[in-house]
Amino acid sequence: DRDRPSGPRPSPATADNPWAREFPVGSMVRHPRFGLGHVVSVTGGGSPRAEIKFRDAGTKTIVFEYVRLVRVR
Repeated sequence: DRDRPSGPRPSPATADNPWAREFPVGSMVRHPRFGLGHVVSVTGGGSPRAEIKFRDAGTKTIVFEYVRLVRVR
């Protein structure tokens, strides 16, 4: 259907989450220890976090306030 936007829609929990806007699902990130990975999911709440699948370290759940991620693309 051409009227529907393509790509994943944010859930109500992440729609107003600034981390979800900065690091949307599918974006590529760099972590200081784990290297390159892509964002699998982002959740809001008291401690916003993301599940990231890293190339060499596997899938990790990180809490944004404790980790310096850099968005690569």
